[in-house]
Amino acid sequence: MKVAIIGDGLSAVACAAFLARRRVDLIWIQGTGSRMVYPISSISRGDAFTFLNRLASEFELDVGEETQGLFIREARNKAFRNPPWAETFDPDLRQSTIDESVTSGESRLIPLFESRFEDLEIREIEDALRARVLEMPWVKRLEGIPLLKVTGDQSYELVLGNSADPVKVDALVYCDRLLGIKAIEGMPGLISGTHLHEIGRKTKPCSVLQYLLKHRSPIASDMKESFCVPLQRESDEKEQKNIWGSFSKNGMESVWTLFLDADETEDNHVIVKRLRRMRQALNKAFSAEFISSSENHQAPTGEPRSVDFTALIQQEQVRFEENFITTRGEVLSISQSRLAVLTDAFGAGAALQAVEQWTHFLAGILETKHESLDLFGPSSDIEPPL
Repeated sequence: MKVAIIGDGLSAVACAAFLARRRVDLIWIQGTGSRMVYPISSISRGDAFTFLNRLASEFELDVGEETQGLFIREARNKAFRNPPWAETFDPDLRQSTIDESVTSGESRLIPLFESRFEDLEIREIEDALRARVLEMPWVKRLEGIPLLKVTGDQSYELVLGNSADPVKVDALVYCDRLLGIKAIEGMPGLISGTHLHEIGRKTKPCSVLQYLLKHRSPIASDMKESFCVPLQRESDEKEQKNIWGSFSKNGMESVWTLFLDADETEDNHVIVKRLRRMRQALNKAFSAEFISSSENHQAPTGEPRSVDFTALIQQEQVRFEENFITTRGEVLSISQSRLAVLTDAFGAGAALQAVEQWTHFLAGILETKHESLDLFGPSSDIEPPL
């Protein structure tokens, strides 16, 4: 059996890891390359966490034990405190408090109830799984080649940008940007009989601006929490926007994320201004006093111990993903044995949960030499692709 995965985000990595570990002949097409570096340290408790933990275990990643709790801290009045939704454990009341407290795009990021791994961040696990999968000889990776057309029903032919011959596969898993489906000839027809055919009407996209940093010395290396930092409002803004992020690699790296509405992405000057506001907000939240009081903080040689956040930036990278997250509507996905649409558009927790549910559809079509193969257990003795 040959399976094609389209996409490069967390859902694509999870699908690829599950299939590759079971030695399925896999073609992994980068597609648009759109992905969000997961900015916070926790993820939804339950199926999403359990599935990611199982993948990490199958690839022998040392992620540590599960820790449950409240890991998001809100910056207010020169201090960090629990967010408003932490005051209740009633699921409905907590979700409504989240919806009232943050923008609709930000709400896709926040786990209702949080779990985290003790030793690795979610983004570090994603990177490790990606690297392990790409080492496997039965996985073929295609980058920088657009998918132009899809035809077929129970099996599929994929027309790629620079190839005269279509790629034939037995199953197709689309994990790229949700709105990108309409740009691929044949894909709208494949989903026409499903609830995904009205994507544009039922969903509203927002974009993601990410600020990835490497630091000259550790910051908050003793902290396992994630942070919500308010962005200074513009005069005409009605909603309070927030920056979401966390530190990793023992405080030597951090990732910060801002969600942008459609009207903010039409002008590059607005995006640059938002980035400048992000730097100012982070510098204010992580003051010299905060940094100097952090356990294990050591100022760079020749500099005073008390130094502000931006002074400790050694390397920075800016990522912008247009129309990446949906800000309204129910979670939309397709889980069929030979066709699946599983994207990151509804948040990481929803993506992992959708992938986990989809894996149960595979039991009837994954052909192996082991009739008693447990698709959801150990797989070290699985034969190479047929």
